[in-house]
Amino acid sequence: MLVGILLVLCGSALFTWSAVEMSHANPTVAFPLWKDPPRRPWKALGLRAGGAALAVLGAGLAGDTIGYWSVLLIVAAFGGIPLIYVIHNRRLTTTARAS
Repeated sequence: MLVGILLVLCGSALFTWSAVEMSHANPTVAFPLWKDPPRRPWKALGLRAGGAALAVLGAGLAGDTIGYWSVLLIVAAFGGIPLIYVIHNRRLTTTARAS
């Protein structure tokens, strides 16, 4: 179970890192929350794919012990992407207001 949770945490870190890479690739574009931004670098897509693989594998390993609660682990792993997108969009609006 501990290995599964650690894999989910690593997957979550990769998801968040991919969102940061997307933010750096699109510094002046506001992100839609349910679609990808206009520029999608390969590094960010690879990090997102690796994060998904680790999160699903980790939840599968932890699922033997915690049952259906492992689905909650996967949902929590995806939480970093919208958070980074909201921070990115808020930074754009405050910069626009200051100008």
